[in-house]
Amino acid sequence: MKYFVTILLSTLSFFLKAQGYNIKYSSLTGEKENEWSGNVSKSYRFKNGNLLKVAGWVEVKGRDTTISEFHLIDWSANDTIFFWGAVHSCTISKFNDTLLISELYWLAIDSNLQLIQKPFFVNEYYYDKNRLCSKKYFRNDFPRYNLRQIKIVLDQFNKSFKKENSEETLLLAYQLFWAYVSGSKQAEEYLGKFENKYGPYKGHFSGYIAEDWDHVWRTYLYYKELNTKSIDLPEN
Repeated sequence: MKYFVTILLSTLSFFLKAQGYNIKYSSLTGEKENEWSGNVSKSYRFKNGNLLKVAGWVEVKGRDTTISEFHLIDWSANDTIFFWGAVHSCTISKFNDTLLISELYWLAIDSNLQLIQKPFFVNEYYYDKNRLCSKKYFRNDFPRYNLRQIKIVLDQFNKSFKKENSEETLLLAYQLFWAYVSGSKQAEEYLGKFENKYGPYKGHFSGYIAEDWDHVWRTYLYYKELNTKSIDLPEN
């Protein structure tokens, strides 16, 4: 059994290295363990020679790296810059000597106003000489609702009164958020009334619906707080 596990891990390590990743199994190699030993990691070297690494649960999809529950590590300083928990799923790319860590959000922006996952919140890391700099923002290059679509969402809020702890109810919250992003002050007002109107448990949701609603509400608050900007991203 031990021999089989060793072969399996060696095969996995070979595959990951072929994809540009490195993996350490300190119990097998005898290498000195550090805080991130055992994690799959990918390195990003900058023009000034500095090296950043991400270490966590990684999947490869085309040119993007999707990763969750991971550290961003300043390798030369052997220090964690930031940690994203298991609830975060991100794409990572490097463009114009800038590392882009984009957090995936569910947005109601497909052709039928249904949910689709997009890299909406961006964390940029870059160097000014040898000083590591960062900035965060929500992308503003996704299509906004037009006036007709905004009216559809607002009318749905006005005409529907069923209190239900369901995904169908929650979809309207996502749609109201994007109507707000698209410039509707009325949608913002309706978001503020949403849980009290639709929450079946004394004006509240429960379970995973409550968690998703809390995510929508916190996204709205953070979006309102931050200034947005656009960025030219490389094509996938």
